[in-house]
Amino acid sequence: MKEVFERIDKYSDQILKRSDFLMALRTDERVVDFIDVDAVKLATEKHKVLTLDQVLIEMELDETYEMTLQSKKAEAINHRQFITWREFTTYFEDYRDIKERNRKAGLNT
Repeated sequence: MKEVFERIDKYSDQILKRSDFLMALRTDERVVDFIDVDAVKLATEKHKVLTLDQVLIEMELDETYEMTLQSKKAEAINHRQFITWREFTTYFEDYRDIKERNRKAGLNT
């Protein structure tokens, strides 16, 4: 996945448009081969494991949630539209923030 990130980072600025990166991951043959493999074990729920595909969906929801909040403000900037490699890897480290966001938004994942 790091190779995909680096390949589409045209300007080598270590930040990508989130939707472009997620699309590149979903279409890369190497990633597609393990899209349904367990990727994250939730610390907050025993025996709950998310696949890579479910993690990518959470990343998409994160951007969508931010867009929903921003649409209420006229000059708001959606900072979730972009992602760094470090931000990407945090999705595999701790899921509490995303679960809290989903709870507040009334989303079930």
